[in-house]
Amino acid sequence: MSNPVPPAKSQFGLRWLFALTAAVAVCAFVYRQAGRDEAIGVATAFGLLAIGLVVKQRRWLRRTAFAAAGLAAWIATVDYVLYFVKCDHCHGEMLVREVRFLHQPVWTRTTHDSVVLAHVLEDLGEPCTHDMQHRLLLWRFWGLIVPQLLFTGTLSISGDDSWYDSRAREIVRQFGTDNPDKGRELSEALARKDHLTIRAIMADIHTRTAAP
Repeated sequence: MSNPVPPAKSQFGLRWLFALTAAVAVCAFVYRQAGRDEAIGVATAFGLLAIGLVVKQRRWLRRTAFAAAGLAAWIATVDYVLYFVKCDHCHGEMLVREVRFLHQPVWTRTTHDSVVLAHVLEDLGEPCTHDMQHRLLLWRFWGLIVPQLLFTGTLSISGDDSWYDSRAREIVRQFGTDNPDKGRELSEALARKDHLTIRAIMADIHTRTAAP
């Protein structure tokens, strides 16, 4: 007859089996939510946690394993990212900063850098609704401390917009008041990428603002 497994040893094995199953489930969730690298980081944290639970006799090693597990989990799940976003209509640009947990923003700050087209639409009474489809990840700080540069090229090349000063804006606002359909015409031309109409309206505006 085979010897029965002692109850304490059986319960110990069941606890570890349950812990392993839970760890695998959490890693699978992280993989679906954030990605492969994040799941590897969380799995590493679980491995270090297991080491800390096993080596009970060496207190310094146990504390080190627990600290390393917490650090690995933090770096894998929390990050700070910097995005460059550009409007597909008016070409206005934004820098978006986010602190995220598993890629879900918990803090966001946006810096706008509008170009002349955005200002013209606003002054004509038809502000751009901003179709921000062009999103480029520039920097990522894993755990808010480990930097990763993700883009090194040129973001945009802006022309000289100094001609569109406060005087020009007042002229365009009056132009929009006298021609209430002009803002909608420019907005629709931008939406359908009708460059001839866009150039014609902007040339007219440039002429009016350049007049003494």
